[in-house]
Amino acid sequence: MLTRVPGRQTGDIDIVSEGLNSGLRRASRTVASRHNLAPDWINDGVKGFAVSIEVEPERIFTGECLVLDSAGPRYLLATKLLSGRESDESDCVHLIRETGIYDESELLDLIQSAAGHRPLRPRDEYWAKEILVLASKGRRMRNVRNWLSARLKPRSSNRADAVGRPEDSQVPQGICGARTVSGKACKNPHPGTGRTCSAGHRR
Repeated sequence: MLTRVPGRQTGDIDIVSEGLNSGLRRASRTVASRHNLAPDWINDGVKGFAVSIEVEPERIFTGECLVLDSAGPRYLLATKLLSGRESDESDCVHLIRETGIYDESELLDLIQSAAGHRPLRPRDEYWAKEILVLASKGRRMRNVRNWLSARLKPRSSNRADAVGRPEDSQVPQGICGARTVSGKACKNPHPGTGRTCSAGHRR
């Protein structure tokens, strides 16, 4: 989630590793002491809570001795919805928007696939539906804001800009030159900067 949400903070980083060897553990303790982190800020205990859903790995770091992959948004969403923790609410809303899963049945199918043979508890379904409402509400509000922004975008006060200039750039000096409705250059005298000609073109 740290790579997906700007400014997000966390107390630890959950990882599933092929082997958190002693060297890496020593390095993590060194980083912890240097940056005032908890000694177990790298948490490899989450492997016991893996869900039954296909991982869609996304490479987020490649070093000389370390390669890091993210589990992918669908996997993260499923694990967080199954956990049902209130602290994960904003993460779940973000992941729903990222995955584009706004259909209730599709979201519940994802959670059921993650749960495997264990049937979903009523609280699992309730929590998922509640998060979906929050994500959908935010989506509707963004759509409304975008629509209003487009509709209420200030129009240019310069009518000459709105009407446009003629294709022929060789407009005689002293002539307005704004494009008329018929597409021809206005031949009224140039009104001067900030004024309008007799046809109403502001210059």
